[in-house]
Amino acid sequence: MRVAVAALLALVAVDAGATGRLDAYIAELESADRGAWQQPEKVIATLHLRRGMVIADIGAGTGYFARRFAGAIGPKGRVIALDVDGDMLEELRRRALDAKNVDTRTVAPDDPALAPRSVDLVFVCNTGHHLPDRVRYYGKLRRALRPGGRLVLIDFYKRTLPLGPPVAEKVSRAQTLREAGAAGFRLRASHAFLPYQYFLELE
Repeated sequence: MRVAVAALLALVAVDAGATGRLDAYIAELESADRGAWQQPEKVIATLHLRRGMVIADIGAGTGYFARRFAGAIGPKGRVIALDVDGDMLEELRRRALDAKNVDTRTVAPDDPALAPRSVDLVFVCNTGHHLPDRVRYYGKLRRALRPGGRLVLIDFYKRTLPLGPPVAEKVSRAQTLREAGAAGFRLRASHAFLPYQYFLELE
């Protein structure tokens, strides 16, 4: 009996620790301080989104951008919020109760599972450095884009910064462009107003 109780307490402790880490990560993603360096409103204005667009948000997390996209593209548009973590998407749904044009999908790390020619814009923010085989993954995103569609890549500069992953885990702007180019993309526009991240539009 004592062994069973001890095992149960250990499981509760592990679960509590995991919950605590998730809560801390969510708080980081949704921090009011993030707005100062992520500048979501300026990013969205720069993209010149159209009403009725279909946007795929890769690594959507809590929906920091997905929720904003939903308002920008209107009720006839659609945001497909993709993440490998179902708990993060659950948090997104909780925060976006009134956004009827947001679909959430849990996907594998190596496959966005998007239908061919199904989206107008693919948005990947602070997620590219997590992808296991970026060239292949970008190829799948390219096939999912409609004619004239765009791939948007935002990620941390590969240098020491006050936030973001360790330098060894970051992917440089130059490497990102090489990998996207190997998947068939070319640079359409580059924006330099974000203090810690490069911001690329590709087609």
